[in-house]
Amino acid sequence: MDKNVHTDEDQIVSHFHDRINTAPEISSLLKDTKAFKDTQRIVGVKSLVTSLFRLNSEDQVWHRIDSRIRPQSLFQTWAKYAAIILLSMMIGSLMAYFLPMALSNQQLASTLTVPKGQMAQLELPDGTQVWLNSETTLTYPAAFSRKSRDIELVGEAYLNVKTDVNKPFNINTKKSIVRVTGTSLNIRAYEGESEITTLVEGKVALFSKENELLLNLSPGQSAVFDQDNELDAYPVDTKQFTMWRDGRLHVDQVSLIDLCNMLERWYNVTIVIENEELKSRKISGTVLKYKPVDQILDILTIRENIDFDIELVPNASNRITLRKKPTH
Repeated sequence: MDKNVHTDEDQIVSHFHDRINTAPEISSLLKDTKAFKDTQRIVGVKSLVTSLFRLNSEDQVWHRIDSRIRPQSLFQTWAKYAAIILLSMMIGSLMAYFLPMALSNQQLASTLTVPKGQMAQLELPDGTQVWLNSETTLTYPAAFSRKSRDIELVGEAYLNVKTDVNKPFNINTKKSIVRVTGTSLNIRAYEGESEITTLVEGKVALFSKENELLLNLSPGQSAVFDQDNELDAYPVDTKQFTMWRDGRLHVDQVSLIDLCNMLERWYNVTIVIENEELKSRKISGTVLKYKPVDQILDILTIRENIDFDIELVPNASNRITLRKKPTH
């Protein structure tokens, strides 16, 4: 190989890598060569990478790279190391961005279960206020994601949702997804019962579990998903659906079996209805929670011609049996 080629390469390397006061002058003819232009591009890549990632040119990584440049093809060597460094830094940045979010979603979810006979109140990470009725389970994250606020509900809850038009609030139940940005509403979504969403103020959209829009609710309306998965909406007096927070339970033409389900949750008792025809009897009225359950039943027996027995069960829910009064 021509000895002058090695001399030219040594001059080019010294020009770009030695100190300025000792770097040789490069002739105009040598500046027009492919080797000089390739080396110039290499140095440009190094400067670009350094500025992008705020690395000092005296960093040990660059010293190790510099020490390997001279005996090899300059452009190929620098391109290889630059690509490795860029790729590793990009992977590191992506991991630093996504890994904490993945861990927060998987590890930091909280579940609150309210037992029979009790109620609870809490504030979610975004400032949303939530009241939970008896026998309700709420699952929520320690911190909401960047795009939405998602919770899961089984039971009954009243929510005063913090307004955030850029981050929808999604309440996931067994039957639907209730989506709001800021509003007050009540959701009753117990297992095995009709699901009722009542809007007090604001706007609410109901979606299917497949994220298909089903309907939009206006204030003063309730949407009912019955046990046959039929959906309907109608105007209501919203106070009747929210007064449970104040210890009052209002029912309007509900079946006796549905009323008994409510009383079981409120008083932590077990109620058995002996006569099948009684289960569908329609009941209306208001129950005050601070009243003993036997007083509630006394009123029921007078108005509905029903008898009852209470069996005290140690270390368990007391058992109440309802039956028709005998005819004489």
